[in-house]
Amino acid sequence: MLKIIGPKIGRNDPCPCGSEKKYKKCCLGKEGTEPSPVDLKAVNELLQKGQSPQPEPHINIVPSLVWKGFRWRTIWGTLHYRRLSETFHEFIIDLLKGMYGEPWRQQQMALPPNERHAVIHWVESYQKWKVDKTGDAKRDDAGSWGAIPTGDVKALHAFAYDLYWLQVVNKLPGFMISKLKNRKEFQGVRYEVAVAAIIARAGFEITFLDDMVKSQKHCEFIARHKISGIEIGVEAKSRRRSGVLHEVGTFDPDKDIKGDVHRLFQKAKDQKPAGLPYLIFIDLNLPSSREVLLEKRPWFEGVKNMLDGEGDSMKENPDPYNAIVLTNFAYYYGGNTGDAPSGEYCFVIPKFSEIFCAPEILNEIWESLARYALIPKEI
Repeated sequence: MLKIIGPKIGRNDPCPCGSEKKYKKCCLGKEGTEPSPVDLKAVNELLQKGQSPQPEPHINIVPSLVWKGFRWRTIWGTLHYRRLSETFHEFIIDLLKGMYGEPWRQQQMALPPNERHAVIHWVESYQKWKVDKTGDAKRDDAGSWGAIPTGDVKALHAFAYDLYWLQVVNKLPGFMISKLKNRKEFQGVRYEVAVAAIIARAGFEITFLDDMVKSQKHCEFIARHKISGIEIGVEAKSRRRSGVLHEVGTFDPDKDIKGDVHRLFQKAKDQKPAGLPYLIFIDLNLPSSREVLLEKRPWFEGVKNMLDGEGDSMKENPDPYNAIVLTNFAYYYGGNTGDAPSGEYCFVIPKFSEIFCAPEILNEIWESLARYALIPKEI
């Protein structure tokens, strides 16, 4: 059954029609303010027929449309109708907040500030940033406005966009939502969400394994390419740092910026699924150094030494993986002042792998990775 979710409009709220009058003195009770069952059927048909450029070339998503004074979007089995003044960025953050829920937020707000979840901190930063920026921002005819995000705001937007796509393809299982609410498990699962969203946007169907294979070592998920039917195993591991994302201690930029991910890499190799190509994603979780040449970045030597220690990939002794993907999308190091830092990523592809994987498949994942955190104006 189709689920309908719309805005909660109070009597004294601005009217969603854009008249700048209060709702009670404008459209309250008028036809079109709250869609009727007939309208819902009609808007669903219009959505299915909508023709708009696809923001992600490998996913065919039903585009939004404006109808009866609202913007309509469909996410799996749910229709959302929202005020025209709400931007897409605002919409996905509202979805994120809805996933966490008001009871969880109230529980977090009852805790001392230093014990609250990172998402609470990011949302507070976003709300302050939004107040600061919207004073000068001008909305266009469609209600959109823009401003350069801070690190916290970009971290929140990137997370919300990843969650949006997993909900679009109906691949956000309940066990992941529970872990995302847990301070201790958040960092690792948030990275799994990011990697799964990258792979999904590359045109793959995702099957998470955590709730299917619990008694043995396994990768995070199996991804099936929609066109070729090729399946690959994917593992995602994020390096924990003192004082970062709920970890105890204090991060020391003079001592802690290094590519010390060897232990995660060795563990990931042991989780390879039998008979499938295999990708290993490793999150460095460090302040960005993208403005520096790759070989000059402070983490490069550690990663290079790790890979050199593997020896040369040979036909007689191929590597168990088809690519190591190093990422560093730790925007939150930028805090809530100044512009957000840039993200970093690189592919390391061995000369010989145990299982062949078509280069075209890896290229599509690379392209999706290159678009990471680029959120369109509207979908």
